[in-house]
Amino acid sequence: MLRTCCVCDRPASLVCERCEREGVAILFCALDHQTLVWPVHKHVCGRRKANPLRLPDLSNDELDHLLSVIDLPLSWPVPASQRRSVAFEATIASSVEAIVKLDIGEFDTTGINMLRGTAPRTKIYPALLGATRTQLSLAATNSRRYVDAFNTSSLWHHVSRAIDLVHRNTTNLPAALALAWSHQAAVTLFLASRCPERDVSPDPDAVGLFQHAYTHLLSLLAASDVRFGEVGSASSDKKTADRVVDELDCLVEFVGAPAAATEDVVVDFSACLRDVVRVSRAAEGL
Repeated sequence: MLRTCCVCDRPASLVCERCEREGVAILFCALDHQTLVWPVHKHVCGRRKANPLRLPDLSNDELDHLLSVIDLPLSWPVPASQRRSVAFEATIASSVEAIVKLDIGEFDTTGINMLRGTAPRTKIYPALLGATRTQLSLAATNSRRYVDAFNTSSLWHHVSRAIDLVHRNTTNLPAALALAWSHQAAVTLFLASRCPERDVSPDPDAVGLFQHAYTHLLSLLAASDVRFGEVGSASSDKKTADRVVDELDCLVEFVGAPAAATEDVVVDFSACLRDVVRVSRAAEGL
């Protein structure tokens, strides 16, 4: 694991003690950087939050937003000549039901009540919360219909999506790396949100810290024991990893990072990953 600050690239001299007690190493170079990311880190810090990372419950404002868009169609209308026979158009409700394996209509009743805290939260609750946040992020960034309605400023929707993205596209993600990825994703997206959008002269310190955190996040993927795509398919590793990074790139830019700030980071990562894949596959005789 990287022994550098999760905010910058300097050697780490401090560790979050509460997270460390839960088996998660969140490292900082100095107290000022620990304080800088505290607004996001405090929500997942310490007992029963750090290991594994526990997404915060939906706030009242987030619940109100969810209820206002829950049944809106997610996809752009397909021309009649290209339509296939489908029973219904996908919505956030139907998508979450499919992911969490709920019966049709169950998200509008049991699921919503669990998210509200007015019904007992069963063992599916973490998956339900994560899927809901992820789908809200996807709708906010990808929807061509009702784009204003789906728009969200919730950082945790996007953090959930970043976590889901790497779990969905890797076939062998070590537990320690998965934990590090989750926490680093929260830090990185928070720092991306601090970059001034559409500013002719962005704050170089804010942009620089985001770039270091983003490099740290992507470096976690450039480990020889992380596999992408199909099991045993060397040719799919690079392609799938590039697709993951493309989606992350769009995500951090949506949150607030300038496009120019991500370009050099992604180019360096792509070259690094290509070398890692080549060397590890050569060692395996693939």
